[in-house]
Amino acid sequence: MEPIFEDVRPLLRLRVFGAMEAWSWTGESILPRGRKAQAILAYLAMCGEAVVPRRRLARLLWSTRWDEQARASLRQSLMELRRGIIAIAPELLCIEKDRVSLQIAKVWIDGIGISATARRSVSQRDPATFLETLRGLDVAFDQWIDTRAVSG
Repeated sequence: MEPIFEDVRPLLRLRVFGAMEAWSWTGESILPRGRKAQAILAYLAMCGEAVVPRRRLARLLWSTRWDEQARASLRQSLMELRRGIIAIAPELLCIEKDRVSLQIAKVWIDGIGISATARRSVSQRDPATFLETLRGLDVAFDQWIDTRAVSG
């Protein structure tokens, strides 16, 4: 009987140091145009959690908006993100009523690699360049960037 190996080829490749970039496994750019959609992708890939509550994403990126307005904006950004990802692997991103998940085991990050079980660390690169093009989106998101860059 032949051994069964799980396919660990990354379906998505991200650059999170300097200008953020996202490519499919074929090399096609799939980076969403909207910076908030890019921020959601970066957060899902870097947080190391299997499932992220929608409420957390809304508070992270629309912290100064009313709940209803933040949820509506989050829905728009998630749909933008889904349009890019569905072209390469529909199963990579799961958007549910109250939570969102990304198969991080299928995501390769420049300078970090693949690590589904370990917390993704930014310590291998200059932390000052971590998600630098996404700074200024929201104070809460900037604080998350700073926390990740310092703690690694």
